[in-house]
Amino acid sequence: MQYTRPKPDSKLTKQERAALLKSYFDFYAELVRRDPNALIRKAPRTAFSELNNKIGGLLLQAAKNLASQDGPVRDFLDQNPLPLALRQHLTDEYRIFCLALNSLKQWNAAEQAATDRFLLGAQVREEAVEVLTKCIVTGSDLTQGDFEFHHPVRDGRPAIPITKEAHARIEGQTKAVASDETGSKLMPVRKKLNCSWKSIHLGCDALTRGEPNTDKRTGAAKSIVRRIMKDTGLTLEQVSGWMKLHKAEK
Repeated sequence: MQYTRPKPDSKLTKQERAALLKSYFDFYAELVRRDPNALIRKAPRTAFSELNNKIGGLLLQAAKNLASQDGPVRDFLDQNPLPLALRQHLTDEYRIFCLALNSLKQWNAAEQAATDRFLLGAQVREEAVEVLTKCIVTGSDLTQGDFEFHHPVRDGRPAIPITKEAHARIEGQTKAVASDETGSKLMPVRKKLNCSWKSIHLGCDALTRGEPNTDKRTGAAKSIVRRIMKDTGLTLEQVSGWMKLHKAEK
């Protein structure tokens, strides 16, 4: 089957794009308040393992075939001979496989960029920041240009402009900090109670699932979270959501 880049059945007007983006951003602004992890949904690797194995098999077979054929790939290898020390370790077949992997990476980057334009066109990123002026995670101003585009799910839905700080939190690149309203309430109480992040995680999970006190550890963890909620005025949803968003140590 010959590959043809997917194209939408029809194009939206600028007004339709703006309305769609506003509705989309409003949806995630509300959702992220209830579930911060909604901004980082990834399909499990096993979901595409069969497909990936087929692609890998095609690359191996193609490398084997190209290694014994005249053509541009064979010419490239001849024009770029290996240093003598490497020749006994890297076969032509393996070199072609590596070149094919790199070509596939470049193809993937181009096709993935095309998915960003599929629904809303080439101006989607410029139009996105016209619609959304404040980060839905931190509330910070986006109009100064200090932001990145983040895909909550890589299934064709548009990327969302968020601050670099928010992106780092979501991707787990920073530890929990008290630079936001929830964190500034939660962290001093945690310090006063001298409890671990692990206990707070356990308590949040147990309370969310409505688990009975099956052991002393679970009961104590639930008591800690209840105390945090009482002293801070935060809801269970807020405490749990902040922990997940900031990837507080388990």
